[in-house]
Amino acid sequence: SATSNSSTDSLGSIFGMVKGSAGNIMRNIKETSTKVITSVVPKGALDIRYITGKIFVMSTPVEGLESMMRNPIDEVLEYITARYDDNFMVFNLCSMPYNKERLLGKVTDCGW
Repeated sequence: SATSNSSTDSLGSIFGMVKGSAGNIMRNIKETSTKVITSVVPKGALDIRYITGKIFVMSTPVEGLESMMRNPIDEVLEYITARYDDNFMVFNLCSMPYNKERLLGKVTDCGW
């Protein structure tokens, strides 16, 4: 009976350590993933590549939480209007819709 309690206590201690370690691991993963997201897409760095001086491609502009990893639609509008005033047109080549009014209604859907 004393051996049984000793085994149970040891087993409880092992599970306690594993549980504590799992919590630390998850916390570290969360902290690390936040740092990675910040380093991959620093504030103000849009994913834009120029084809010519006036034609460029970019990932789909987004709103909300997705904007942490993709082009925030407000920053896209700021970028475009700073360079081209209101003389621009956006061609949406993907099937993912987005708020066209946020880009002054100058969006043509050409979804694949």
